[in-house]
Amino acid sequence: MSWVGGKKNLRDEVLARFPPYYERYIEVFGGAGWVLFHKPPGADFEVYNDFNGTLSNLSRCGRDKPNELKYKLRYVLNSREDFDRIALLHKRGIFEKLCDADRASKFYQLIRYS
Repeated sequence: MSWVGGKKNLRDEVLARFPPYYERYIEVFGGAGWVLFHKPPGADFEVYNDFNGTLSNLSRCGRDKPNELKYKLRYVLNSREDFDRIALLHKRGIFEKLCDADRASKFYQLIRYS
């Protein structure tokens, strides 16, 4: 997924600067996790971190509840009216009252269609 300030285009450059051996990888500006999910898997300790709790929830749901998230997004339609309604829910702080999968699906819609 795209994210403002995302490292998608820089991920190979970032990985080229990794030391040959390391025990921990900490993604301090997690965003969409482009570097974390692009690096080769290993026995290292990995941490995803982002200040944006709603974005972290989306990543967590993608990891822990992928089928539930996929189900919530199955019949999502894209219209200006739907986007404006979801953006208003986010602006008013309603997202925090939703269950994790609903919160993640609504936030994904904002990211995807903004």
